[in-house]
Order: sequence, then structure tokens, then C-alpha cells
Amino acid sequence: MQRISMIIAGGGLLMAMATAGWLYQPKTRAVANPTRLASTNFPPTLSRTVGLPPLNGLTLERSGSTPLWANKSGTGPFTPSQLGLVGGLYQIWTSSAAVTQYGSLGHGLPLPLPASFVHAHPGRPLEVYVRILRFNNAKAPVTLLQNADYNFRLPVYKNRVTPIPGTIAGGSAYAMPNQDNNGETDYVFQWARGDYWNQITVLGPISGSQARSVAVHVTQ
Repeated sequence: MQRISMIIAGGGLLMAMATAGWLYQPKTRAVANPTRLASTNFPPTLSRTVGLPPLNGLTLERSGSTPLWANKSGTGPFTPSQLGLVGGLYQIWTSSAAVTQYGSLGHGLPLPLPASFVHAHPGRPLEVYVRILRFNNAKAPVTLLQNADYNFRLPVYKNRVTPIPGTIAGGSAYAMPNQDNNGETDYVFQWARGDYWNQITVLGPISGSQARSVAVHVTQ
């Protein structure tokens, strides 16, 4: 998993935004292509209550909106208006022990976490990335769940992503090797419920069932 820190124009929110498989890279300047511009708009931020609730051992480091992007170029097969996007939420949760040892995000906390720290905390989720999109209809979340640009079924992921048991609400669950080689495994859970589309990525030296026990706390 790659990481990057940035300032999102308008809100002035410093965020380290990441997701398994591709990197959010918002464009803060105007672009010529109106379709591209429409697909990179950030919708209103959803309430934190729709995200991951406080869990023992994890600290919320960042919370803000998230766009409809499907790839690192800031584009995708749909525009927000086509699907009826009305809100987004992106959260970064990190190990409380790591915050205690290194400091908060932006003030000493290293992401990726050092291998020495990861190996010293077996069986513990160490990073959680929450991405939730809300629409004005129940069809759009299912559309994203079934679209290859969103569900890691493009050819580029063929040898990197392994479906695993333990899906949530009839969605998808995947394991993928962590690109930082620090001892963590990336687990991605995607599901649609009502007018919400959810993607929860849990990292750590953990099993798929341990990762799922974190993801299921998101009730949307």
C-alpha cells in the first residue's frame, strides 16, 4: 500500500489518504475536461457516526470527505450526478500504541509502520482505512460493487488480490500482499447496504477473520 500526505484545497484538511490497490491523488487546480472535473469533486462530508466507531486499540487520526474516483488519476466510469452521489466519508484509524510511541499523524507517526513495530504487535489491526459513499438511491452502491473499476477485478489485480471467505452483507472480501513489506497484510471488505457503498481496508499481522471483526463494526 502506498501512502501520501496532501492538503485538500477549500477545506485545508491535511490528510494521509490511501487505499489498497491505488492512491487517492486529488487535483487542487482547475482542469480543462469538465467530465474529469465533475468526477473529482468532493461531496459533503458524512457524519463520523456512519463510519467506524471507536474501538479498543485504535485512534482516529483523520476524517473527511472522499470522492467518487475509481483510480489514481482522479477519474472513473461514472460522474457523481450520474449515480446521485450525496456524501462521502474517509477515515484513517491507526494503532493507539503506535501513536503513543511515535506521535500522531503529521507529528511523528510513520506510515507505513516500521517492520519492528508490526512484528511486535502480532494479531492486532494496526491501520484501518474507511471509505464510504452515500447516494440518493439504492441502485448506485450495487453498481459500484459490481463494477470492475471498483471491485479489484481488473486484469492488473489478477495476481495481487485473493478472494477470501467472510464477506459482509453479500459483498466482497480480498487479501492482498502489503507492498511495504513490513509484515502487514491488507484486507479489503466491500459491500452495499441501502444507499451506502462501503470499503474498509484493515492492515496488520492478522488473519482475515481478525480483520473482518473490525470491518463489521461499520453498520451502513
